[in-house]
Amino acid sequence: MKHSNHFYSIISVTLVLILFGLVAIGFFQANNLSKHFKEQVNIVVELKAETSADDLEKVRQKIEKSPVVKTGSITFISKEEGAKMLTDDFGEELLSLQMSNPLHDIVTFNLKARYISTEYFEKIRLQVLDYPPVQDVYYQEGLVGGVMENINKIGYSILGLAIALLLIALALIYNTIRLSIHSNRMLIKNMQLIGAAPSFVSRPFFMRSFRNGIMSSLIAMTVLGLLLLLVMGQLPLELITESSSLFIGLSVGLLILGVVMNLFSTFLTVNKYLRTNLEDLHS
Repeated sequence: MKHSNHFYSIISVTLVLILFGLVAIGFFQANNLSKHFKEQVNIVVELKAETSADDLEKVRQKIEKSPVVKTGSITFISKEEGAKMLTDDFGEELLSLQMSNPLHDIVTFNLKARYISTEYFEKIRLQVLDYPPVQDVYYQEGLVGGVMENINKIGYSILGLAIALLLIALALIYNTIRLSIHSNRMLIKNMQLIGAAPSFVSRPFFMRSFRNGIMSSLIAMTVLGLLLLLVMGQLPLELITESSSLFIGLSVGLLILGVVMNLFSTFLTVNKYLRTNLEDLHS
């Protein structure tokens, strides 16, 4: 029966850790998705008609040196390419208007996710406007505000859910450990009555709890690792490294959580029975 209690304890803690791991994976993936959408907001730099290739390169280099600009996001679109894109979108009728190309050469770039705010957009806009070849700089102010508002709402919701589930997980782990030790409450009290020190009474329970915590964490890590492997097969190559780093960090976190919560719950439970009167243990 005692072995059965410990087995159920390991399984219960493992399931709680898997649940917590899934929530953690969802949180980090949502964070990555948030970062992706933030970095899709374009800043468009409109160049003057007489801008030479040398001036264009100088503008590109100055933008590239800014610490807030996302690496590799700078794109040059000539006015001819712009006209072709409009034609593709609105049809060949655009060319039949028999008018000169009204577009300008433009350079587009994106900011790094942590700098996505109206303040930084306006700051980089004024900075780029100081470059002589630049005629105008603009971005979608309404889109930036909407993206930030929605991302903040989603972020707070997920964070609240994660905190709530963490508290639930901790409560479930504590109750599971408490129930597994409950059958040994008389043994704990008898050892105390014959003069055993609290540390001596607690030591075997801590050792078993430590082993159970490691075992639960390893099982949970294995299950989550297999799930991540299945998901990684569907991911683009650039996201595989991020998922691998996520699993390493998650494994360390689950190992610490599993062991610490097992030991902490054991400490609370054993000390509770040590402080309980013998008469109360029968009730």
